[in-house]
Amino acid sequence: MWLWLMACAGSADPPVHPPVVDAARLTISGPEGALIAGVYNLGQLDGAPGDELGLAVSRGETLSEGSDLYLFSGGRSGALALDDADQVIRNDAGAWWLVDGGQCTPEPASGHRNAVGLGDLDGDGLGELLLAFADDAGVGVVYLLGGAQRALAWETQLSDAQLILFGPKGTSSLGTDLTVGDFDGDGLSDVVIGAPVTTGPERAGEIAVVYGAKLRDARGSRRVLELGGIGWSTVAGELAGERVLSMGDVNQDGRDDLAVLAPGCAYGLPGRVLLLSGAALPRVGRNDRLVIGATYQSANVLHGNLQRLPDASGLGPDALIIGGDLNALGERVLVFSGEGLLDAPSLRPTTSFQIGADSQSQLTTRRLASGEPELVSHDGGRLVRVADPERAEGWYMAEGWSAPCDLDDRPDRHRLLESLDLDGDGVDELVTVEPLWPSCDADQTNRGLVIVW
Repeated sequence: MWLWLMACAGSADPPVHPPVVDAARLTISGPEGALIAGVYNLGQLDGAPGDELGLAVSRGETLSEGSDLYLFSGGRSGALALDDADQVIRNDAGAWWLVDGGQCTPEPASGHRNAVGLGDLDGDGLGELLLAFADDAGVGVVYLLGGAQRALAWETQLSDAQLILFGPKGTSSLGTDLTVGDFDGDGLSDVVIGAPVTTGPERAGEIAVVYGAKLRDARGSRRVLELGGIGWSTVAGELAGERVLSMGDVNQDGRDDLAVLAPGCAYGLPGRVLLLSGAALPRVGRNDRLVIGATYQSANVLHGNLQRLPDASGLGPDALIIGGDLNALGERVLVFSGEGLLDAPSLRPTTSFQIGADSQSQLTTRRLASGEPELVSHDGGRLVRVADPERAEGWYMAEGWSAPCDLDDRPDRHRLLESLDLDGDGVDELVTVEPLWPSCDADQTNRGLVIVW
């Protein structure tokens, strides 16, 4: 695989790079036995320059015993511990993070987004925070914590959330994935929540759209909020909503547009990715099916990942990346030019390639100092960076990456790769966790070292 990879990259010798930890601008170490369930870019929750980093950390020996969320504000640097967090959201509500592989794999290979920053909905200078907890057996629940509420104390209890969102009857796993965008064009952040497990049609999947104006007006009431518009798939077993991703304003109509993954794994169907115009998303009630603008159809079940590739000029629409699409050679990464999205019923990738690392769950994009974007992936033993994803050029592997397991027996994976602009300079830092948990060495202590570099 590596020889084939290098042939595609156009270079026989990858550049040598310093070890990951040596190049880090920030490290965060957990206590002995800490289990890091996920890393999240939460945006500018505190209103200051720089994105905030969220770390979901289990309090027990297993991830199902509940995880707290530790928040680190932008601009932090040096060697820190979890207790140096700027704020902690304590999970006292009996819920747990979705850290399994969703519906498509028994491996704990999440990559799903369970925590998002909404931005400042009410004009107080502080961003609101959404945390989702989903499972196949229940309806799923999403909590909203207000910015002013969180500013009152270093520690906030999840049970004190100002709003609680539950899924409708006949739906479970609400909150499997979240994404934020301005889908109605009113200047406020809206949230789309994936719920891939439905009873009618069976496991067809659906999405719920909750608009920012409704979230803003209902804040402070400490009550359950009725969900906004709900759209659903008509294809039994395709699990639409397994992943959802705001794509920005692709069709230039003043509203953000949406990508939805329907992996098809419930009944072994060919998976697909649906592109939906923000203007076509349902507004209220459960009376609309998904109005699809364009579709990518895979040849196989699509154990996939969705990523948005920023346009280098900042003027055109962003590209869409789909990871984890399988062919005879393994996982493919597909790149769809932003100019072609929503223009035709059937989407075709502008390029596709293999990178020799995990693109199903560990895949992210980030903007470099040059303004160009890059693609990053890892699987525990390899960290691969693609400098020009739209042309499939410029691979290299980072040196100093630990490999706690044999590469043919990859460790369980979670959401352990993210990018964010930590210092607000317009250049994205990369966030990951090392060593991956669990270790293949029974004698190794897992400290959950978070690295930002």
